[in-house]
Amino acid sequence: MIYTKNFDGMMDIIPYIPVYSFIPICPSFNAEDANVYVRSSDNVLFGLHAVNIEVVTGGFPFDSSYSTVPGVPDIPEPAALLEKLFVYFYPNSPEIEFADFPTFQDLLSFAESAARYHIRPATMIGKEFLRRYVLSHPREILAFAAKHSYYSLVKEVARTEFMNTSLAEVKELLSNDHLYGIWV
Repeated sequence: MIYTKNFDGMMDIIPYIPVYSFIPICPSFNAEDANVYVRSSDNVLFGLHAVNIEVVTGGFPFDSSYSTVPGVPDIPEPAALLEKLFVYFYPNSPEIEFADFPTFQDLLSFAESAARYHIRPATMIGKEFLRRYVLSHPREILAFAAKHSYYSLVKEVARTEFMNTSLAEVKELLSNDHLYGIWV
């Protein structure tokens, strides 16, 4: 909101609509009635709807206190990743397929961001796709699952050959005393 004085000395409130002509806007998230803007790490602006964000996440997960553009949170993910995440803010969004993540790291970044912003539908997809890597990336999945208290993923890693790993290494990965106690 912008506050201005009118002719009789009273304060008028004028809704502030940001004009970001110097920042490229993601074509998929550029609705005229968008009322929340975030900027990706590669300087792409996303126009979102606060109501949808609140329904999906239960709150507003973006922090604009360290933003370089006033009122627009700078978030650490690149635009390509955010496009995959933000589709979950809207009904009838296209399904994301396992093939949309060419590498394990791409999938792990998606799952980590979904968990960070509490995007519930995306967290479920991320966990489901991560299960496909339990045998090939048990350390990374165990650390991720412990960080976000995803007990079902911890159990799945425990059922693999990783169970024979030293307790010192497991304790370092779990970083959660409760989970470590269960593991032991």
